[in-house]
Amino acid sequence: MQLLIISLVVLFIGYFCTSFIRGQTRVLLALHGFLKTLVIGIILMEMIPLCAEVFGWTVALAFFLTGWLMITLVERTVNQTERSTPIVVAIALSLHAVLDGVLFTESHQAETAALAVVLHRLPMGILIACYPLKKSVALVLLFGISLSTLVGYMGSQSLPVESLTLLQGLAGGSLLHIVYTHNPKFNSPMPPDFWLRIGMILGTVGLVIVFAAHSHDHQAPPLLWLGISTLMLLLVFIRPSLQHAHVMDQPTSM
Repeated sequence: MQLLIISLVVLFIGYFCTSFIRGQTRVLLALHGFLKTLVIGIILMEMIPLCAEVFGWTVALAFFLTGWLMITLVERTVNQTERSTPIVVAIALSLHAVLDGVLFTESHQAETAALAVVLHRLPMGILIACYPLKKSVALVLLFGISLSTLVGYMGSQSLPVESLTLLQGLAGGSLLHIVYTHNPKFNSPMPPDFWLRIGMILGTVGLVIVFAAHSHDHQAPPLLWLGISTLMLLLVFIRPSLQHAHVMDQPTSM
């Protein structure tokens, strides 16, 4: 419950800190790259293997893929115009936040899963701050995401471990989608990928520190999956600014 509350606070910090450091685009992009690497690394090397321990790799990967596709389907269904609007992200983030709430439930994988949610809430707040929304509308969106997170948390309290693990698989897939394909876009005298990669290098160091300090009470992922995860992280490093059209529509006046 403590990490749940922290995640909600971090969401608002991400939104408000953007106005305080407006113009410091290099810092914001590097921070986003740093957190992006940490969260994706936790999903690939901790959440998916833990789900696979319970249901096997085929089921685990199928549920993570389903979580990814759920958010994609919502975005494509709501987006009826060539130039998409923040409402698309609002609906997707709200659905995603419900699944986020599941990751704060007490289970054998709650520690690292909850950490991933807390970390990605900062860039999520920054992302919302990038849209041309009135402050009142943005705050309603932030409170809506917070409420959705609480709904997911409260609704999953009485679920058996097996059902909870499957929901956490869906949540991990939606989290991976949000983190990988939703990036803030700012004006910068240097290519944005440069600063994203700087942050990702620091994020890789942070990822090593997190796993070195984390006490593992489960089996280590197979070497094959570790190799696949490494290749995926390299792909993210090669294309760090992959994003949806509606993210690219946001203003670049910062």
